[in-house]
Amino acid sequence: MPAVVISPFANERVRQWPARNYRELIEIIGREHGFPVMVVGTREQRAAANDLVRGLSSEQVSNACGKLRWAELVEAIDEAPYVATIRASPISRLGAGGGPFASSRRAMRSRNGCPAAPWPSRSSGR
Repeated sequence: MPAVVISPFANERVRQWPARNYRELIEIIGREHGFPVMVVGTREQRAAANDLVRGLSSEQVSNACGKLRWAELVEAIDEAPYVATIRASPISRLGAGGGPFASSRRAMRSRNGCPAAPWPSRSSGR
């Protein structure tokens, strides 16, 4: 089963969604939808990703930060049932091939009916 790709990091900390929200999103994806999750980012972001996934089953989530070549990342995105990232991430510029694509600032959605994420965006003022 292909993994949901999550890119939780931004080049500017002010643009980054809180890690606890990504953690909750990962748990919801596994619990309610049964998809594994792949957290992606740079080698420098690997330690922060380890903190994010600590305590979760390695069958549910993997930390691929700094491990994938660009072509492998594009392939993972193309195969992913969902992709969640922020607009400031390089992944947001790739799109998701023909598949569903969501920004963490918008509701996560897909043609498979994933429910809207329960968290307001920082820009909404809530």
